Amino acid sequence: MIKKVEVKTFVERLYCDKCGEEMKFHEMGLVAGLTYPIPCIHQCPNCGHREATNVLYPKVYYKAINDKD
Repeated sequence: MIKKVEVKTFVERLYCDKCGEEMKFHEMGLVAGLTYPIPCIHQCPNCGHREATNVLYPKVYYKAINDKD
């Protein structure tokens, strides 16, 4: 059975802890051998601060409008 559900779209963005600028994806990182998941390195275009995350930002996700959560 197939059902259509109305959804709302959200975008999560990563911001620099040092200066508040939005971080940009820089590269996939390999840290001390193979790790899983491979970390995504984001870099601030303003101050150069780098941060490794397990998520590629910006991240788009959807939530059904009639969900109770």
